[in-house]
Amino acid sequence: MALNKGYIIHSSCYAEQLDPYFEKFNSNNFLLLDFEELKDDTPNVLKKICDFLEIDSGFVFSGLDKIHNKTSGITVTRPL
Repeated sequence: MALNKGYIIHSSCYAEQLDPYFEKFNSNNFLLLDFEELKDDTPNVLKKICDFLEIDSGFVFSGLDKIHNKTSGITVTRPL
C-alpha cells in the first residue's frame, strides 16, 4: 500500500477538518478533548464529558486503572 503523504498531513490539520461543522452548528455543541489530558487526567476529563453531556458527573467509572490495548513498546518510524 502506497503512503499518501498529502493525505496524512492534510488530515492532521484539525482546524480545517472542523471548520465545516463550526459553520453549521453552534460552538457550544462541541467538546474538544486532548488525548494527553485524557491519558494523564482521566477522571477529570470524564467529569468534563459528563458535564458537557449534562449527565451525572458524580458517576464512578470502573476499570480506569486498567490499561487496554497496550502497545508492545515497539515504535515504527516511517519517513514522510
